[in-house]
Amino acid sequence: METNFQKIRALLPKSSLTPAEQDKFLVALLTVSDKELTPIITLLSEDITTAEKLYKNWETKDNTARADNPYMLEDIMKSEEAGL
Repeated sequence: METNFQKIRALLPKSSLTPAEQDKFLVALLTVSDKELTPIITLLSEDITTAEKLYKNWETKDNTARADNPYMLEDIMKSEEAGL
């Protein structure tokens, strides 16, 4: 049986993410349980352009965490809340 991670790995080449971006995103997703990946499969199956949005969101958060700037993270969270 194919895992959600494997399904995501099969879908990402259909996106406009570069191979390097796909690899980075997949490495980040390794820490997520298969069950928690279900909504991502749904989003990607419905609209592959969501991959770029998810990747950019993850990349922004990752860069913010590395910068160790709580104000930057607060701005990201406010932006996400506004988008809901």
